[in-house]
Amino acid sequence: MIFCGTREMVNVLFQKLRRHRIFCGMLHGEMDQKERLKTVDAFRRGCFRFLIATDVAARGIDFENITHVVNYDFPTGKETYVHRIGRTGRNGKSGIAISLVTEDDQRMLRQVEEYTGEALPLQECPERREEAEKEF
Repeated sequence: MIFCGTREMVNVLFQKLRRHRIFCGMLHGEMDQKERLKTVDAFRRGCFRFLIATDVAARGIDFENITHVVNYDFPTGKETYVHRIGRTGRNGKSGIAISLVTEDDQRMLRQVEEYTGEALPLQECPERREEAEKEF
């Protein structure tokens, strides 16, 4: 599952992935209920591997066997972070949560770490490392 902060970003990322022939579904609150149910059912049946969603999918929808959660946009609330990453690693299974964090997200990152009582391991984006090495 890939979480975005806005339905506009869900639409943008969905279109970008589709252009690269990466088949995925999308889920956000502006979709009508029938379309959301159809998308949820298709994801559960394995019709596509990636579901791009707003926080409408972070709570109340139970998917089995989610191996990865990606926070494409870092959540704006610490509880939201916990709900998002809680989509993976359910029922005794392991899972991986990856968050893309910008400079603007640092304050919320610290709040999430304080709330969860764990420091999140950080890794610099490879492109940034390469750019930084070129500067020296």
